[in-house]
Parts: sequence; structure tokens; C-alpha cells
Amino acid sequence: MKKVFNSKYRNLLPLIGLGLMAYLLWKVGLKETWETISRISLSPLLLMPLLMAISFSIQTFKWRWLLVRQGFHLPFFHLLEIQMVAFFYGLVTPARVGYFVKVLYLKDVTGRPLGACSTSVVIDRFLDTVSLLFFATVGASIMLHRLSDSILPSIVIVLMVVGLGGVLILSKDRSVLVLELLKRLPLPTSLRGRLIFTLDAFYQGLPNWSSLVVPFILALVNWGILYTQMYNVALALAIDVDYWGFIFIVSLSTIPALLPVTISGLGTREVALIALLAPLGVSSQEAVAMSLVGVLLVSYVPGVVGAVLSFRRGEGDKVEREILGHGTIHQAQ
Repeated sequence: MKKVFNSKYRNLLPLIGLGLMAYLLWKVGLKETWETISRISLSPLLLMPLLMAISFSIQTFKWRWLLVRQGFHLPFFHLLEIQMVAFFYGLVTPARVGYFVKVLYLKDVTGRPLGACSTSVVIDRFLDTVSLLFFATVGASIMLHRLSDSILPSIVIVLMVVGLGGVLILSKDRSVLVLELLKRLPLPTSLRGRLIFTLDAFYQGLPNWSSLVVPFILALVNWGILYTQMYNVALALAIDVDYWGFIFIVSLSTIPALLPVTISGLGTREVALIALLAPLGVSSQEAVAMSLVGVLLVSYVPGVVGAVLSFRRGEGDKVEREILGHGTIHQAQ
């Protein structure tokens, strides 16, 4: 009974963000927000398709870089296709958990253990997180009106903390300790055996830290491109802000957008943007309008492409079983 209640409770969590979005539109003014959107200029948006293509290509190349060092040699365009499929499922699931459909794809096409197939995906997300924190740290420093010579220590401290956590978790030397700890946990024998097998395969596939420099740089470039797209949306809505300050400050809104209390970041992102952009002279209506147009163009347009590719490949049922909790992963839990 408790398990059923917890499951239903988790399913209701995304409604928090959607309810928050509805409240914001009521508070800010739906009519005023629509009037802001209706004044949009199309010329700043002409570069959006090119920037979008570059972004997905960088993400795919970054993932392929990690895969090659694991001994996975898969065609670039096949990986680009599954990258877009994963983007769609990440878009429609809380905390973007659907992104991990890439693990299932690798398992199907290579026949390797789930742990080995998850290594590149986990590291990819880890690098995305560290690079996002880099942007967010600079943005927070700007928001706090710190001088340029005080920004660097803040960045270094954040990266050191996250990097240390990564070393502790993503280290082959630590794998023995993790596996030994797992053996001592009071888990059912069958579940413990599957977890040990999966984690062992995961650690066996870890690349050297030196090989992560290139994908980390690519992750930074990709975030820069994503926030440049948002800057173009701001220009299209006649929002006059400084480019460099904007891309770093807006990165702070990505963090609450990843909370598992919403879908696609709706609600939580807009609240953050209103607070973050107000000191720059951006009104609440402009912040909400920019967010909605940005989500539509930057997320939903490629998301639709990913959805079409997904169901053409027959991935839809698999993701519902494995990722959304109706299959083996749910049973293992």
C-alpha cells in the first residue's frame, strides 16, 4: 500500500511546476504576456536552425568521443538520431530521466551489459553538470556584483568540489570500495548480484581522466550555444541586455528547471528568470514571454523531431517500460 502511495505521489510532483506556471500567467497577466510575444521580430531568429544543428552535432560528437574510448564504434548519424530521441524523452519526463534511453539503445545494438552501456551516458551528464555549474558560478558572481578578480576563486572552488565528487565516484580505484560496500548492504541476493554485475561493467568502461578534457570543452561550448539561442529570442522580443552578462545569468535558471517537480522546466524556470532578469530591467511579462518562446523554439521543435524518430524506431514502448517505470528497472527497485 505504501509503495502504491509513493508511486502516485511521485507521479503528481510534475503538477507543482505546471500549477506554478498557471499561477505565473495569471499573476503576470496572460494578455500582457501574449502582447509581448505578438511583437516578436523574426530576423533575430534566422540563425536558430543553424545554432540548433550545431548544438545537437556537438552533443553527439561529445558522446561519440566517450564511446570510442570505451570501444564502441557506432556511426555518427545513428548516434545523432538517438540523441534527438533521448532529448525528446528527457523533455517530457521529470528531472529529464528519459534522457537515459541512450543506455537502452546501446544495450540493444551492442549486446553489452547495462553497466558498460551506461558509462558514457553517465559521464556525459556529469560533464554537462560541471560545465553548467561553471556558467552558473560566473552568473552568480555577476549577480552579486563581484569584481572580475573575485570571480575566478568562486569558479575554482565550485569546480574543485564537483571535480572531487566526480573523482570519488567515477574512479576505477574507488570501484573496489563501492562494490565491497554494495556486498554488505542488506539487499536480496538476486538484486545484489545484478547491481554488482552492472556496477562492475560500469567501472570497467571508465575512460582515463585526460580523455575527458575535449568533451568538457565541448560541453562548455554547447551551453554557450544554447544560451546564445535564448539571447536571440530576447533580441526578437526587443529585450535589450548585454550578451555576456545575459548568457551567464540565464544559466542560473537551468538549475531549478531540472528539479523533478515539473516537466520541461515549466514554472520553475520562469520564476527564476523573473528574479534573475529584473535587475537588468527586464519586466516579468518579458521574462515569461522570452522563456515560453525559448522553450518552444529551443526545446519543443527539436523535441517533436525526436518524438517522430522515436516512434519510427519503435523506441516508445521500450522507454515506457524501462525508463518510466513499467518494466525491469521498476521491478528492480
